[in-house]
Amino acid sequence: MTASFLHVGFSQWAISTVGLLIVGSIFEGSGMGKIKMFVFFVVTSLAAQCFSLLCGDAEAPLTVGGSGVLFGMLGGLLALTIVNFQALEKAGPLRICIIFMVVFLLIILLIISVGEEIGHDFKSGDVYGNMGGFFGGIFFGMLTVPAVRQSATRAGSYEGKIRKIGGGLSLLYFGIIFTLLYTIKDDFKCFSYYEKC
Repeated sequence: MTASFLHVGFSQWAISTVGLLIVGSIFEGSGMGKIKMFVFFVVTSLAAQCFSLLCGDAEAPLTVGGSGVLFGMLGGLLALTIVNFQALEKAGPLRICIIFMVVFLLIILLIISVGEEIGHDFKSGDVYGNMGGFFGGIFFGMLTVPAVRQSATRAGSYEGKIRKIGGGLSLLYFGIIFTLLYTIKDDFKCFSYYEKC
């Protein structure tokens, strides 16, 4: 998790900070609150770093930067739209536009993260960490983001079903990641790098 607070240079820090400020303020303004935001930050950071360790380059298994959390916040925005999809029914095509906006931002950030170089001290990003944060943000977001409708607390409501699905997906996702990290780590390519040291 510490790696989410470390950055290689000023460019990486600036892009992560501005991105988290913009996306995080939208996400927090949706009713998440500071404590839930902090928990969400920690969970998406763990998701990003663990997924990066599992799938990343064996020559450079550890990466730094807050981009995984930024992608987790984008996943959380998508989860917010999914949880409140029926509440946005009166908005008509606007709810589809919101989903496309999140996907568009995701594509732009992916293009930036796989680019050769941006500035003199910003190397290409960790795509696996970014995707791990994004999926962790969607799954954990489906479980935790606030619902708009008052009927969301009723048994059998759409929002309740989405929360159950999100809880199941979160348990499955993190269960698989942590199981792979702690059971087959000696055979896994990412950890073979440390044996050479």
